[in-house]
Amino acid sequence: MDRHHDADGAGSRIGPWGINTTAVKHEDGTYRITGSKVFISSGEHDLVSNIIHFVLARIEGAPPGSRGVSLFLVPKFLVNEDGSLGPRNDVVCTGIEEKMGLHGSPTCSLSMGSKGECVGWLVGEENRGLSQMFLMMNEERLMVGVQALSAASAAYLDALEFARTRIQGPRLGSKDLTPVAIIEHPDVRRMLMTMKAYTEGMRSLIYFTAHNEDMKNFAENDEEKEKCQNLIDILIPWQRDMSATGLSKSATWGFRYSGGMDTSANIPWSSVFGMFALPPFMKERTAYRPWTCWDESLEGSRAGCLWICLER
Repeated sequence: MDRHHDADGAGSRIGPWGINTTAVKHEDGTYRITGSKVFISSGEHDLVSNIIHFVLARIEGAPPGSRGVSLFLVPKFLVNEDGSLGPRNDVVCTGIEEKMGLHGSPTCSLSMGSKGECVGWLVGEENRGLSQMFLMMNEERLMVGVQALSAASAAYLDALEFARTRIQGPRLGSKDLTPVAIIEHPDVRRMLMTMKAYTEGMRSLIYFTAHNEDMKNFAENDEEKEKCQNLIDILIPWQRDMSATGLSKSATWGFRYSGGMDTSANIPWSSVFGMFALPPFMKERTAYRPWTCWDESLEGSRAGCLWICLER
């Protein structure tokens, strides 16, 4: 099978669809990891002396589905007791993706345990890997949303300034043929309002998500803390998806009103348009992953929190 169609080891396989990476416990408390990871940002480079990988794997005899997944720390080089670097661990880069951009960050495929000697350390408790991993992943999802918001806001503000200063054509329906700024034209105003609506909607959802994170940290009792966490579990994939989609829409509208200038690399929003393809595909498929995350999250008291989101 073509490697680009074989997503074993990809992040979208963390749920009940199965993780093929396995872990076998040794007497010294470490584990021997066997499997692969794909689409790993900066998975192999020589900018630092060592690279630490977090790996999801299934321990022998673990429960089926996502409840049987554990999290492991797998270094590129093993570390001696005195802190110095030891021998190379049995984890190797098997390929680097050819990407449309972001060439400063090598996206790698990794193979672990090809010689049966890939050493890993358990992070947290056995079979609690997803909850451990999402401590990191949820923050990344929120930051992807913030990145999308920043680019969408830049696109809107650049478009607004251009529309105010670009003089072209008379006002629609006016007998005065004097050219006016294109912001006076109804369709340009419609596009600007569409961009603003997406941008402000993204901002509101991100702020609401971050607000619940703050409220959780200052909650006075476990019930209030659980309520905030349930809201966060629902909002995180939602805000990431909406922000990524909003950036795509905002950047596209920004190009449409600019006319023949839209292909010039010298215009301010050209760099924004170069970024807009990233957030929709950062870590997850847009729309697909949020719904699968919701399916996993809407259990017990979390289901009631969905109505809180809809009411607000």
